[in-house]
Amino acid sequence: MGDRLSSDVESVATTQVGRVASLFRSYPKLRRVLANSGWIIACGFGNSIVNLAAGVFVARYLGPTELGAINYSLAIVAILTAVANLGLDGVGLREMSRKPQSAHEFVVACSLLRVIAGSIVFLGVMLAMAFVPPAALENRELYLLVLAFGVFAPSMQSAAIFFNSQLRSFIPKLSLISAAVTYAVLVVVGIWFQWSPFYFVIGLAMRQVLGAAVTFAIYLRTPRNEPSEDASEEERVSVSDAANLLVRDGWPQTLSGFALLIQAQCDQIMLGEMRDLDSVAQYGIALKVTMLMTSVPLALITSFSPSLAKRFRDDDTSFWVGFHQVNRLAAMICFGMIAFALIFGTHLLVWAYSESYALAGSLLAVMAFRCCLASLGSIRTIFLVNANILRYSMLTVVIGSILNVILNVLMIPSMGTWGAIYASFISFTVTTIVLDLFYSRTRRAICIALAGWFFPMVNYDGKLFRV
Repeated sequence: MGDRLSSDVESVATTQVGRVASLFRSYPKLRRVLANSGWIIACGFGNSIVNLAAGVFVARYLGPTELGAINYSLAIVAILTAVANLGLDGVGLREMSRKPQSAHEFVVACSLLRVIAGSIVFLGVMLAMAFVPPAALENRELYLLVLAFGVFAPSMQSAAIFFNSQLRSFIPKLSLISAAVTYAVLVVVGIWFQWSPFYFVIGLAMRQVLGAAVTFAIYLRTPRNEPSEDASEEERVSVSDAANLLVRDGWPQTLSGFALLIQAQCDQIMLGEMRDLDSVAQYGIALKVTMLMTSVPLALITSFSPSLAKRFRDDDTSFWVGFHQVNRLAAMICFGMIAFALIFGTHLLVWAYSESYALAGSLLAVMAFRCCLASLGSIRTIFLVNANILRYSMLTVVIGSILNVILNVLMIPSMGTWGAIYASFISFTVTTIVLDLFYSRTRRAICIALAGWFFPMVNYDGKLFRV
């Protein structure tokens, strides 16, 4: 009886393995997507680990106050970078996936637009530092001015959109690793020679720009796909046409990205203004670890974006199947990481950063759930971009940002860093889920997405444990 049962189990296992192998053979695109996801996850994880290790040494060396000043400046720069980015990533990826023969024109147009925007933003920072420097920095305005050079990174990151559309995301990811390793070496040297905090600020500014510059240099040496002689007019796009299209469809994403960064980063800025720089440091460390966790599902989402863009254009049912599948996979990854964070995260963080950052360890146990909202929001953006519901997307993010600022004003004075966490949870939930349930054009998408998150073991057809 036992031998027969063992034989049946082995037969079932062999059959399932054969089905998976057959699935991979039948869908070469799936193999490329998973391979690209593997590269993104491996490179992104390596990059995050290197940055995290460097951040641990810097946090131990500088202490909470100096680290808080740096995190405060980085939060402001992140918001400004969103303006210089112009929200072109989603629109650019969509167009390069649909018109690969005109990808170079879109890269050039995107880069030129971002150079202009970055120059305007940097000039604005210089004027602000001269006339209205932030009081929270306590005479550390030079930190913000040096880090503001990061607003020029998006112009060179336009090449990363091209590589993402080609499912070669490992190239920009490897470039980021090279920048992270360079920064880590600078950190070790700076600590060894006991250099001032300003040295580490310069290193951070270099890291922001170096990775993008390496990616752009590789792109310049990459062969281009020229439009064939029999290409249609839609496939022949000039730089000016590409720029007009990017501006036309990208401006709502520009405002959305700006508002989203306010929603994500204003917590640290308001903590600095309403509490102290130590609170900014504690919150910033918990946020950094949460972003490390979120990078894993985002790698998967990035790899599926080109495929979903083509499915949306070609087959409605196929798009919804893929859309639901991405949500299922992201949910399983997020739940696994949250469980790990709840069990081990606090102890590991305190062990790494020292007892001075004990509050950050407690914050992480709650903030870890934010990776679910970030992943769901990223998948939601894929639908909104392809359905060209960009003005609505902008409106939801603006509403969420305003709500987050109001909640921070109400909660931070009495609850401190915990109030900032609760405010971000409420505002992101409203932006990502609640508003979509009340809008007819997004209701189906959010319901399918939530089905994938609440029932990740059930596929689009309602079958249990099936792909």
